[in-house]
Amino acid sequence: MTGNFYPDRRKDNTPKWKKTTEIRGVWIAGGLLLVNIGVVIATWLSANAARSAAETTAKQLESSERPWVTIKDVTVVGHARYGKRDVIDFKYRLENYGSSRLDSKFFTPAQHLVAPLGFFGEESL
Repeated sequence: MTGNFYPDRRKDNTPKWKKTTEIRGVWIAGGLLLVNIGVVIATWLSANAARSAAETTAKQLESSERPWVTIKDVTVVGHARYGKRDVIDFKYRLENYGSSRLDSKFFTPAQHLVAPLGFFGEESL
């Protein structure tokens, strides 16, 4: 037989340049893995910040575009007792001061107030 034949398989015949190249390749792959993990974390944090900003903007838009209503000119029309309840009927005027108008199908005001007997005092109204 000719060539380098070693019956003892414990000896490695791999050239040194090949081992060095493989080790460097493994180190480069590990470095790229760490870089990709950093990119994933940065993307996740950026997405969370964008979602938070979008939610804040939506809440601000909702509060700025909603109709703001105040009650003016409240007058008591009547007062009665029904069993153990006092009932007070009253009139009022709504004034819209928001940037959009109040839609009446989303607002149904009560025109009387029901409270337990004596809630308003014996000499109330």
